[in-house]
Amino acid sequence: SFNSTSIRTDDDASLNATFRDDDGDPGTVFFQWFVNNNNVENDTVNLSGNGAAQVVLKGTSFQRSDKVNASVIASDGVSSTQPSNSDTFTILNTAPATNSAEISPGTPRTDDDLTATYNFIDQDGDSEAESEISWFKDSIEQQLEKNKRAISKSLTAKGEEWSFTVRPSDGLALG
Repeated sequence: SFNSTSIRTDDDASLNATFRDDDGDPGTVFFQWFVNNNNVENDTVNLSGNGAAQVVLKGTSFQRSDKVNASVIASDGVSSTQPSNSDTFTILNTAPATNSAEISPGTPRTDDDLTATYNFIDQDGDSEAESEISWFKDSIEQQLEKNKRAISKSLTAKGEEWSFTVRPSDGLALG
């Protein structure tokens, strides 16, 4: 069984199988991973007797909306089981993130517009869409400036302290 079927593009998928042989013989469990019905990886786990086997498919093997499933065969060296196929699950969207958020210019003057700058990061490769930006003047949120990338110099004055926060969006999720 899968450890989770809520897998995102930045997660690894793991699968557990239990080997049981009535004679207590050692066994081998063969795993085949499929992404969109294409075999992308094969794993083999050798067990000295009855026990559990776990394998991992790295998140680099799939992307958002891919369909992932696995097939498992167990053998005690004499006989093998029929393939046991897992349910299929769909890889979910990963919420975007930001880093390096700062106001530009770094040392603004009264004749400068203030611009919110940051790096948009999306594991799925999505473009930025409708990120939420909140501006604060002297720690008070400026509702009329919500979601603006820049603040006009006509709205600022010497001695004010401006900052902003950003919740990145890829159009599917907010980070």
